[in-house]
Amino acid sequence: MKISVILPTYNEADNIKNMVNRILKNVKDCVEVIVVDDNSPDKEWQIVADMTQEDKRVKLIRRINEKGLVSALLKGIKGSTGNFIVWIDSDLSMPPNDSDTPLGDDFASSFYS
Repeated sequence: MKISVILPTYNEADNIKNMVNRILKNVKDCVEVIVVDDNSPDKEWQIVADMTQEDKRVKLIRRINEKGLVSALLKGIKGSTGNFIVWIDSDLSMPPNDSDTPLGDDFASSFYS
């Protein structure tokens, strides 16, 4: 079973690496993390591009001429390969390891039983 996590982002350079790493740690090998960045001026997309070289589960979709949450989610869904697709805010307002969030321990463990 593979879970695709979509992170629509803009100017999250300070959070993005921590967020992606927390998702990868919490959900382990059954995940792909797709960061959809709207060409952030803080060069967040470059941080993610470097992460894609370190871990093949991390994917980057950099949108140059598109903006907006809904279209970013749709782009991520189209680029996903998982059996389940979830999205989460990249600003850590919904930490992926809290049990009451979509990627929390209770949610993730249900796929391993």
